[in-house]
Amino acid sequence: MSKYLYAFTLLNLGPSTLRKLKVGFVDFESAWKSDKTTFIKANILAKTADKIIAERHNINVKKEWTKFQETGLQFITENDTAYPQQLREIKSAPFILFYIGNIQLLKKKQLAVVGTRRYTEYGKMVVEKIIPEIASAGIVITSGMAQGIDSLSHQATISSGHQTIAVLGAGILKTQKNIYAKKILTTILSHNGLIISEYPPFSSATKYTFPARNRIVSGLSLGTLV
Repeated sequence: MSKYLYAFTLLNLGPSTLRKLKVGFVDFESAWKSDKTTFIKANILAKTADKIIAERHNINVKKEWTKFQETGLQFITENDTAYPQQLREIKSAPFILFYIGNIQLLKKKQLAVVGTRRYTEYGKMVVEKIIPEIASAGIVITSGMAQGIDSLSHQATISSGHQTIAVLGAGILKTQKNIYAKKILTTILSHNGLIISEYPPFSSATKYTFPARNRIVSGLSLGTLV
């Protein structure tokens, strides 16, 4: 059931573990209620089984699911048709993607745009010239929404009347608490764009989540403009 899968994501389990739970149990509800021996039989590492058993008691599944439904966010898994085939092919592909906005953009051709946070005027000029031309060719611009070139690429796409995808390195609602980020996210959504993250809505960013985010940006795209 969806609410039990969501509960597992709150334990900060990686995509490999979520896949093992999917394959090893009838459903996520039975997995949630299992003991250590059953987890191990499903190829879950002993230390991961211990983590699940120790931390699941802190989660009220029904309450957390209701809280999630009130956010307006949704999620897809790799088993859904909306999940892009190209993303399935990367190493450690995300098992789940939380999103808000136009999910159909995931199936369109995309170009990743990345760059420095401290950009030069020349860099800004290049983004504002090249990005609209690429977007006009039917290519969706995908980036990580970091300050600097990433954000400029989103803004240049929107200013030219096209749609863009932001891939976040934290939970969507956690990111929205940042005033700078909230403004960009709101603009993306108001122009029929898409915001995605493999992390639960209120998850904080760490030094590990941004490199992990980058693999998704790359995996969604046909190429990368640096």
